[in-house]
Amino acid sequence: MNQRTFHTLGVFLLFLAVFYALPFGVEAVENGPDVVVFFWATFLLIFMGGLLVLLPKPKQSPPLTLQESLFMGMLIWVSAILVGMFPLVFGESHCSPADALFQSTSLITTTGANLLPNIEGLSRGMILWCAFMQWIGGKSMLMFAILLIPQMGVDSYHLLHTESAQSSEKVTPRFLHHLLMIMSIYSILTVLCAAGYYVFGLSPFEAFIHGLTTISTGGFSLWNDSFHHASTPGILYFASFFMLLGATSFYLMLALLYVGMRALRQDDQFMSYIKAYLFFILGMLMIVFLQPLDKLNALQIAQHIFNTTSLFTTTGFAASDFSLWPAALLLGAMVMPLMGGCSGSTAGGIKIMRFQILWRMVRCHFRKMHYPHGVFAVKYNGKPVAEATVQAIISFVILFLLTLMGSTFILSLMHNSLFEAFSYALSCLTNLGPTFSAEVGVYGSYGILSTTSKIYLSLLMLLGRVEILPLILLCINYISSRKKGV
Repeated sequence: MNQRTFHTLGVFLLFLAVFYALPFGVEAVENGPDVVVFFWATFLLIFMGGLLVLLPKPKQSPPLTLQESLFMGMLIWVSAILVGMFPLVFGESHCSPADALFQSTSLITTTGANLLPNIEGLSRGMILWCAFMQWIGGKSMLMFAILLIPQMGVDSYHLLHTESAQSSEKVTPRFLHHLLMIMSIYSILTVLCAAGYYVFGLSPFEAFIHGLTTISTGGFSLWNDSFHHASTPGILYFASFFMLLGATSFYLMLALLYVGMRALRQDDQFMSYIKAYLFFILGMLMIVFLQPLDKLNALQIAQHIFNTTSLFTTTGFAASDFSLWPAALLLGAMVMPLMGGCSGSTAGGIKIMRFQILWRMVRCHFRKMHYPHGVFAVKYNGKPVAEATVQAIISFVILFLLTLMGSTFILSLMHNSLFEAFSYALSCLTNLGPTFSAEVGVYGSYGILSTTSKIYLSLLMLLGRVEILPLILLCINYISSRKKGV
């Protein structure tokens, strides 16, 4: 690593120190059990970050290459995960290194997969820190990287490939200004969500925690039984609305500020996103009403809609145990996180936009078969999609599905049944969190899994968050450089 890399890493550690100082303040005021660990975590972050920032920077140096840019983005993610292990290992939760790696990765990638046996028994400072980790992983990590690293000579466009974003659509030429605007929208929605939870009867602390983890589609809850603890139709519908917002493209929200409601009508992805969501909601309700349920009431309907929204947006909250759904509903529940939300949102999964372009490519292919001399182009938002973009999307989807199938096989070798292995792989790769297996289930803990399973699932969560390709590209470049003797 060169000096610019050390300087960038130092600024990032100082950035993280802010979010460690706040839980430390809470623990200090309440004389909580984790006050010492958060003090040392904050102190060490400030010390190491300040030390790296004070290193002399080169006055002139060439811009970093694509490989170096991707390495910088991955370094930020890995650093956040490693730093996040500190409170888990040395705090009152006393996690093993493997458990701390899994939990830290789950939080920062907004997966919401949990192995802490009793969340309600955690200190308020630790709960606040967990929520902050998910909020940072939602959008703040990307905003930090793109706003800071160009000052170090790195191409921002390259960094967009380490996070799901619509890099090809710039609302105005002032790129950095727009990123600040997106961060502002993200923060404002968080405040509005928290305020709404408070209006619906949650305490200020509960409302703030769930505001952070709803907009980030992270799914962390301070209740062991997630939203089943506060199941009232009003709060479930409210949470569903903000989960949908979190899985909507923030670039589209920015466009709304400039061109108004016309941006919604002109955005292909958003319209398909809403249609897909309504399709799953209506399909779920039809199947529910066909079931012999003796006591179906308004609360149960709200729980089903809430769970469907949580699965569709890969948030991971649960108002009831959806692993007990009928087979038809369970199949749909497994498909929804694969689709994910919109590109440019905080959701996981493959993303709606990629499915749109794949479907339009297939449609063009059939038209070409019917009209051999015709000229057909794949279009998105009224504009032709470059062949290279189509090929990249095909490559991503194939790699994603191959990773899912390969991970299912690998996990089945680690003393997991085939269905359990598939459920774990699906939940972690799509950054969903809860599983469909009986072993872990919706409210259970991943702590029962073997150490090797936890480490492998940690890698899957990171792969799903950075969308596979950057990490594979880094590995290919590394192997190629080793073969050349570089």
